Amino acid sequence: MGGTIAGLSYTGKLFDNRATSTEMAAAKYIISPDYNDGDNRVYNLNPEEPVSFFGEGDDPVFHNVYKQMYDLFKNTKGDGIFRVYGHGNFETLFNGEERIRDAKTFDTVMSFKNQNWKNVDKMKDPILILYACLSGTDNKGVFVPMGKQISEAHPKLTVFAFNGFVTYNANVSGIQNSNLRQNSNDGNGIIKIYYGGKAISAYHYKEFLKYYPGFK
Repeated sequence: MGGTIAGLSYTGKLFDNRATSTEMAAAKYIISPDYNDGDNRVYNLNPEEPVSFFGEGDDPVFHNVYKQMYDLFKNTKGDGIFRVYGHGNFETLFNGEERIRDAKTFDTVMSFKNQNWKNVDKMKDPILILYACLSGTDNKGVFVPMGKQISEAHPKLTVFAFNGFVTYNANVSGIQNSNLRQNSNDGNGIIKIYYGGKAISAYHYKEFLKYYPGFK
């Protein structure tokens, strides 16, 4: 696999554009629901359990999928992966009805939901996955998506965000699909990866899953 998506190169290697000695370790983190390397020198912190940004009035499917993923990843202390499930829009992540428009506000809300977030900058190769629509959509540079904003605020954090719309289905484990156009079921949504405040790679989500089928 190789080429460009949204102006970013991709080769089939998850962190091809990021030169660190821990690339494959980070790749292992995102596909392992029970990873713990036993290194208490680095990970003697609280679990990085998933958090929900959905509101009480949201359709049951969103809460059901979140519960499925919480049950799967709730005991993943030491994997360094934070997972956020919620609704998004251009430059926006919703916490229920509240609009989060900047990384500082996100940090405040996230720290309340998961106390270990305050340690994210001290962790080794931490990862944040934003399962939210448009969390990685910049519309050709017009917007600064939440994924990029959070990456800028935490330069050593790898952020996975979606350029497109995330499809939730209670009958499917994890995220069913990602569409570039809303409600189109076109399957052309893109997962974008940020590091150091920059988008370092991008994949069509359906192609990404072929290489990382355990990603949830």
